[in-house]
Order: sequence, then C-alpha cells, then structure tokens
Amino acid sequence: MSGLQVQGDLLTFCVPSQLRPGDCLRVSMKERTVQLEVESCRPIGDKEFLVTARAPVPLEGLVDSVPVLGTRRQARLDERLRVMSPELPDYQALTQDISAGGLRLDVSESLEPGELLALSISFPGYEREVDCEVQVLWCRPEGNRWVAGCRFTDPDEPRLRAGLHTLRAPALPGAQLPAPRRQARFAPLGLAG
Repeated sequence: MSGLQVQGDLLTFCVPSQLRPGDCLRVSMKERTVQLEVESCRPIGDKEFLVTARAPVPLEGLVDSVPVLGTRRQARLDERLRVMSPELPDYQALTQDISAGGLRLDVSESLEPGELLALSISFPGYEREVDCEVQVLWCRPEGNRWVAGCRFTDPDEPRLRAGLHTLRAPALPGAQLPAPRRQARFAPLGLAG
C-alpha cells in the first residue's frame, strides 16, 4: 500500500493489484490492527489501483493523512461537452463529467496512461473553444467505447477556470422587458358625404 488519505472512517490509498468491492483487508496502524472493507477500486496507471475502503471506527490520529495521486478533490459536474483534438481517436470526444482538476472522456479507442493531449473544449456561452492540456491517468473499456480519466496539467489557466465557472454558475433570470405596446397606425379618415 502506498500513500494514505484519511477522512473519518474512510481511507483512500494505492495498491499494485486490483481489489473488489466487499473485499476485507487487515491493516496495522500504530500498534493496532484494523479491518477495512473495500468500497471501490479503479485503475489509475499501468499497474496501480486507487482503493477506497471503510473502517469500523474513525481513524484520525491513528495514521498520518497524505494526499494520494488520482484522488478527487473537486466536485464533478455531469456535463457532456464536445472536445476536439488531432491527438484523439476520430479527432473528437465527449466529456462524461468535468471538475476543476480534470475530466472523464468518452472515446472510441483506448488512450495510454501518462499520455499528454492538447484539447479544445466547447463550453456553453463561449464563442471559441478553450484550449488546455490533460494527462491521461487511466483508461478502461465501457461497452464498445473507452472511458479515460484525465487531469488538467494547468488547472489554473484563466480561460479554463472561466469556462468551468460558467458550468457552476446558476442561470441568471432573463431581463424583464416591458410588454410591447401595440403600435397603432392611422390613416386620414375620409369624409362621409
């Protein structure tokens, strides 16, 4: 087990082999053995898996918490955005979700973990695409397509942050315009004779 992040009774860590939800692990921490139950496991590299497991008691103080590569610190937004790049299979993809740290791409072919991709993302409300670079952390098949987890190499890029902000901002109500007044047209009245 490498790196360990603790949040209450939830632990996140990396292991070299895949585990299944429901698997039990016995872990020794500060002269105490704790049994963990695996909640999730996903690949984040060639031979590395990110595991989330729950303990029967809170573990703060029993172990030092260190951020683990591949963990999400930002909330994901379920947004389907168009992504273009000559480095993508078929030159295009759709996001499955996006956060301030990265995105998940729905692609037609596998991408290699570690690969750098220059992308152009179409955010609603922007006239032009937002250019950014991502690094592929993992890629796995889903049906007849592939899903790749990617992190932004420069998450602080101003146009990228502004694009993400448009997704988080609540829609503003439209301006309340006064009801149009009926325009009356007049013609001279003929004199009745």
